[in-house]
Amino acid sequence: MPGGWVDPGETPEQAVVREVAEETGLQVSAPRLLNTEQRPASVHYTFGCTLDGGDLQTSDESLEAAFVWPDEIDQWHTDHQGRLAAALAELA
Repeated sequence: MPGGWVDPGETPEQAVVREVAEETGLQVSAPRLLNTEQRPASVHYTFGCTLDGGDLQTSDESLEAAFVWPDEIDQWHTDHQGRLAAALAELA
């Protein structure tokens, strides 16, 4: 799952579009907030987006890039599995 920080003057929706492009080479639009996790020092948002184009690729921020089903992932980063499950439940 691509991720990152909201830059000064940027909305979370703008940040997700920028971060996805930076980390994957994909162009997305229409971000829809699906899950919010509050931590002591930060807030983590999970968005669903419309894929508009681009070519899936790695970057300086991502060593691997692939389209996979959640049950195909053996090892998750931090809380990503729970956040994705909560986000997908919003779509059901």
